[in-house]
Amino acid sequence: MNRISSTVLTALLIVPVGLALTGCGPGNTPAATGAVGSVTAVGSITAPASTKSINVHGVGTASETPDKATLTIGIETDAPTAQVAMRDNNTKATELIKLLKVNGVADKNVQTSQLSVNPRYDEKGTKIVGYQVSNLVTVTVTELAKVGPVIDAAAGAAGDSLRLQNLSFGLSDDSAAMKAARIKAVENAKAQAEQLATAAGVKVGALRIINSSSIVNAPVLYQFERGKVADAGVPIAPGSADVTAEVDLVFELVA
Repeated sequence: MNRISSTVLTALLIVPVGLALTGCGPGNTPAATGAVGSVTAVGSITAPASTKSINVHGVGTASETPDKATLTIGIETDAPTAQVAMRDNNTKATELIKLLKVNGVADKNVQTSQLSVNPRYDEKGTKIVGYQVSNLVTVTVTELAKVGPVIDAAAGAAGDSLRLQNLSFGLSDDSAAMKAARIKAVENAKAQAEQLATAAGVKVGALRIINSSSIVNAPVLYQFERGKVADAGVPIAPGSADVTAEVDLVFELVA
């Protein structure tokens, strides 16, 4: 019978100083591997359970009567040459701006927003037969009673060259409406959180995260084309300006 000497037995039991530790992800079973004379220990680390929470999205809208109007007024002219088209356009645009001032529009509220010169081609699209010049002006009217007269003045200055692309209404100061909309949005989100928590048999805890965004909705009432502006006064109905706020809230849930 063979015998194992005490010296060899000691060597088999002693763990080397250089112990190798290898971590594994949650759910793996620790295991020991390696040749005789070495030990590999595999550890498992489990992160603490996260706090239960609920995410809700709330929307709130507040409306106020508009106190300003914004118009985009254009002068469009055609001529056989770019020079003639530009000269005709300049004459009408200058007259337009003059009449805007006569009707109470301040200089700071009149701004050129686009000026373009484009060739016009024949039916085959191969030969230039003329040029088209377009001059767009953005006008802000701070007295709504003057919106109709301003449009009439524009029609008088430009005639068939007039392009009134849009007319929208808004608020000079929307801070009060925005505050009301945000309050409504938060109340809406909180009500949803309470309803969902009650249905799930838990309670709403502390508010942890809040994110918000807002939108100002001003109605666009008119989109005119050539010959569509009446000779008489243009009737204006400003309607309402809506301010919408949206919030995302994250609440803790407690048993």
